Amino acid sequence: EIMEDSSMVQWRIRQFLGGEFPGELPHSNHRAYEGKVERASLEARRALEPFFYEKNSELYRLLDENPGPWMEQRPFRRFRDFG
Repeated sequence: EIMEDSSMVQWRIRQFLGGEFPGELPHSNHRAYEGKVERASLEARRALEPFFYEKNSELYRLLDENPGPWMEQRPFRRFRDFG
């Protein structure tokens, strides 16, 4: 959500903290240049996938079992596959 709609994330933070705060969440590393690495290699993603799958499953279960305040993103969007 922070990459796709940072204003919504800022709204959630303001609601959670109960106040208005100036500024915007910055977008870092936005310049394009030759050789810039956009994603980890496929080999790295495949090697890490089993670890993250297990940990993400634990996270989703925790979030489902412990709903938070009303302003939290619900349902929590699932992370994309590494492939």
